[in-house]
Amino acid sequence: MEFQTIFDKEIAVRIFRYSFERAVKLADYSNAKECIKLKMPEPYIILLEEEEGVKDTIRIELEFGKTSKFTYDIKVLRYWTYDLERLYKENMYLLYPLQIFNLRKRMSKISKSNKTDEEKSLAMFIVCDELKLLLEKTFVAIDKAYEDGKIELNDYDEMNTVIVNINSYFANMYSKYRNFEEEVTEMVKSFYDPRVEERGIEKGIEKGIEKGIIKGKIEGKIEEKESIAKNMLLDGENDDKIIRYTGLDEEYIKNLKKFLKGKGEN
Repeated sequence: MEFQTIFDKEIAVRIFRYSFERAVKLADYSNAKECIKLKMPEPYIILLEEEEGVKDTIRIELEFGKTSKFTYDIKVLRYWTYDLERLYKENMYLLYPLQIFNLRKRMSKISKSNKTDEEKSLAMFIVCDELKLLLEKTFVAIDKAYEDGKIELNDYDEMNTVIVNINSYFANMYSKYRNFEEEVTEMVKSFYDPRVEERGIEKGIEKGIEKGIIKGKIEGKIEEKESIAKNMLLDGENDDKIIRYTGLDEEYIKNLKKFLKGKGEN
């Protein structure tokens, strides 16, 4: 599988080479004196940005001598034809974060244009507003997938991380005209933080972790954060993430680890 922002004429050949090298690595040499078996994996290209004339399949024709011919078909997912609703219907939730690429070409075009900086800033301002709206819809879709049991909290976190990283790249490229990175980061937190807190509370009740939830009632902010931190530690989350989502400091997390280890909960 290969993700491509834009189409290039060698993409299918590149995929074929990857497939062949993989097949050679896993070749069956058990009957090498008579027949070596190569099993080519099924290839897939995910093309992110619109390209005229690209079909659902790219075919490679191989000729062996004068008589033998072989065709190798490579499937193409034309991502620009998928909106959030279609991705949901076809169980492609993990591709939600790539919706941001729907606007990259326009942003690049504005940046490279011969317009004045003032004109570019105005045009980029309009596109960035569209981007914020698109990302908000994407976060709502991710939240719905989580609500519907289609993804787990780890998936939720990874998808949000992907969005933040892609957005950060865009911001680095185009922030000269408008800085929208912080706005998107805050948007991520507004959707994801309540889910982390909610899951922490649920697991606190399930595991009966003391000082966190007593009969489903939170007794103070510190206890609430501590309960969430404990559950994230028990789920194997790293310290940086726990600190980021609970606001507890590094020393507090270390003490919690010692506490859980002493109880045998690790």
